[in-house]
Amino acid sequence: MHNLSRLRFTNIISKRHIVWTAGIASLLVLAIGARFVLPVHAETNSPVHANVTAQPLHGGFADLIQEISPAVVSIHVSSTVKERFQPLFDDRSGFPQFKFWYDMPGPGQNFPDWMRPDNRQNWKGEDRRRFRKDFRRKVMMGGSGIVIDAEGYIVTNAHVIDNADEITVTLSDGSQYDANVVGIDKRSDLAVLSVDAGESLPYAEFGDSDVARVGDWVVAVGDGLGFSRSASLGILSGVDRVMPAAGRNFVPTVPLLQFDATINRGNSGGPLFNAQGEIIGINTLIFSPNGFNVGLGFAIPSNIVRDVTSSLVEHGRVNYGFLGVMIQPVNKNLAEAFALPESKPTGALIAGVDQNTPAANANLQVGEIVLEYDGKIVKSVNDLVNKVQTTPPGTQVQLKTWLEGKPRTVQVYIGTKDGAEMVASREQNSPNLPNIGLSIKEIDEQVRSSYQLDENVNGLMIDGVLPGSMADRAGLQPGDIINKIDHQSYTDVATALDYLADRQKDDKNVLIYVNRDGKNQFLVFDLS
Repeated sequence: MHNLSRLRFTNIISKRHIVWTAGIASLLVLAIGARFVLPVHAETNSPVHANVTAQPLHGGFADLIQEISPAVVSIHVSSTVKERFQPLFDDRSGFPQFKFWYDMPGPGQNFPDWMRPDNRQNWKGEDRRRFRKDFRRKVMMGGSGIVIDAEGYIVTNAHVIDNADEITVTLSDGSQYDANVVGIDKRSDLAVLSVDAGESLPYAEFGDSDVARVGDWVVAVGDGLGFSRSASLGILSGVDRVMPAAGRNFVPTVPLLQFDATINRGNSGGPLFNAQGEIIGINTLIFSPNGFNVGLGFAIPSNIVRDVTSSLVEHGRVNYGFLGVMIQPVNKNLAEAFALPESKPTGALIAGVDQNTPAANANLQVGEIVLEYDGKIVKSVNDLVNKVQTTPPGTQVQLKTWLEGKPRTVQVYIGTKDGAEMVASREQNSPNLPNIGLSIKEIDEQVRSSYQLDENVNGLMIDGVLPGSMADRAGLQPGDIINKIDHQSYTDVATALDYLADRQKDDKNVLIYVNRDGKNQFLVFDLS
């Protein structure tokens, strides 16, 4: 894969790196939205998943790979990067390259005095500026993708198409098409593209990653090191792996699948298939000391991919569930100390509850252990985090917990956090608001109950403001109720976003009338 980068695990693993398997050098964070089912078109091609279960000891995987490969695509990205060109490399004293270059025969002999090594300390103002300039250049990168719908929807990694000027998709038959960006979710490192091929395309179906087990056969297909549709075989080496973000972008915080099938630069965004020919994951990164595969590959589980991509296709954004608690694992000693039945380590222990959050509103307590989430056993801290994040905000869920030696049942409405990141990239004719940094929602009965709003409160609720964004600079805050925009009342999110989008196109300011903690005030929202 191209332009592979590394991320050092500070204080975790000495001199090891997480390396992207494709795309740009940056790594991320997740949370997922509601599940939706992508359309299935009965009149078009059938899914390309295999009709035969792989028998590795009797014929290998050739038939399976032959059937699934037509749905795999190559992705070529053109981006513009800005670089600073300084012919003298550096103006620090003693820089050896300059001395060597100056002493070379030819034009260097005729440099003016102000460019000589012993006069560099006199560089000031215009002398510096005229000898240094920014310039832009085109760079080409590549990755992989998988067609998930006959209409031409394609899943890849967000880091593969980051900052792309042009995206070209090459199908298995060699035909090429310009791709449109349907949506991007950097927190899960997933993106959805679309192409108009003029005909139905072969596509693959998702498998159930929740039933994946360590030891299951997996097949990775993609453009490893530029060799298109290369296939490699391995097994699942682990599940529920979580990588530390370490302050960098594009490191998914979702539990990942670990596998040992060989992937390299160019495999990012490509599919990981199970032995039935179903997508079990989307390859996203490798762990490597040298930039090449050493048997530690990681993929975003298919159930998470299905949630994110479906939400991007349906809504152009991903809604992230939020509870508002700090949690820690339960070990044997803690299980005994909290008198869990049979002292069995299970669930997630609440170590802190943030104020004015769904957890606080539901009266969850420090020292309470969450054992079940909406009827499903909580196996670990990561398991609870994933369950919360994949729950649509506003949904009421039932928790079974353990508090002060007794079981109890808690009803909680899941909220949202970092709502501004839910505004995903879409085509230009959509009501998207680039860089606005604002997430709003309608006030229905669930919202009234969750935020304890009176019946006479109407308008739209702000549930997310991105720090440093336009909305943040305007003084808008999560929890504000928008009563009016430019003296007009709004209760429908789509209508309000359409109006703001129109004003943004014209670089206009809007007047926002909000209610904050029972007090009304006007704020000027600069959309220029």
